[in-house]
Amino acid sequence: MREIRFKDARAKLSDATDEALSEEEFPTTPNGCKDAMPVCWSDGKNLSPGPSRGRLLAASPLVDDDLPDRNGAGLRDLDL
Repeated sequence: MREIRFKDARAKLSDATDEALSEEEFPTTPNGCKDAMPVCWSDGKNLSPGPSRGRLLAASPLVDDDLPDRNGAGLRDLDL
């Protein structure tokens, strides 16, 4: 696997795209760190995000007795 500097990948975007389509993996390295890697569209579609936190909480098996009661006293005063 070879590395390419981000500056070079940006300057030669069509070449980087062709290499990503040819299944050759190569990370781009801005500032010497491996931060990104171009992938073909079909591989990127498989990386779709999972369910949101809201959906995970809504599907949670918790019931009201599992959670502690909230304190209804309101906000506390801050002495600054």
